[in-house]
Amino acid sequence: MKRTFDLSACSWTLAGTTPYAWRFGGDGFVEKRFEVGPVPAPVPGSVQKALLDAGIIPDWNEGLNARACEWVENRHWGYQTAIPDDWLAGVGDKTVRLRCLGLDYAGWVFCNEQEAGTFCGSYIPHIFDLTPHLQAKDNRLAIVFDCPPRWLGQFGYTSRMKEWKPRFNYTWDWTSRLVQIGVWDAITLEVAGAQEIEAVQCWADFDLETQT
Repeated sequence: MKRTFDLSACSWTLAGTTPYAWRFGGDGFVEKRFEVGPVPAPVPGSVQKALLDAGIIPDWNEGLNARACEWVENRHWGYQTAIPDDWLAGVGDKTVRLRCLGLDYAGWVFCNEQEAGTFCGSYIPHIFDLTPHLQAKDNRLAIVFDCPPRWLGQFGYTSRMKEWKPRFNYTWDWTSRLVQIGVWDAITLEVAGAQEIEAVQCWADFDLETQT
């Protein structure tokens, strides 16, 4: 039996740091190193929209305001939330996984300040096993985003684009530079029993001698 919980129902915060500054000390994504925030951040949602709602950046749709937003892609950004204790009640020997259908673009996942995995690819679903990192209560989850590839955004060399990463996020591609960062699709927590079917494969053959 598997239970699935929608993590978008939780309260998330967003914070930013100078790239890799949060790594100093090796204890996860912690507040003492934040340069920006924390601010409330809906999930799914983009870093830029959360910063706009918090009054940290101007509306990029007005005038030349997009130029005042370009610094955002030069930081590492972390989404954080607390996993409700009742979701994990009686977990025992069950497996607890984080399933993310859309993370844009690359970064790390932490559970209780322990790295649970890395991700890369905006269009690739990612699954992380949180089981080894869980504690009896007060579990915290963090998704930290790396800086996007430097040559993203219009205008640029389309022929050099090799990453599965969109170059724009709020209209057609002939726009000011505003490179998307954030959680763009569903994010859930799965609590699965000790036995489950993870994958199915089918094979078939036929006997040539019986063909008419």
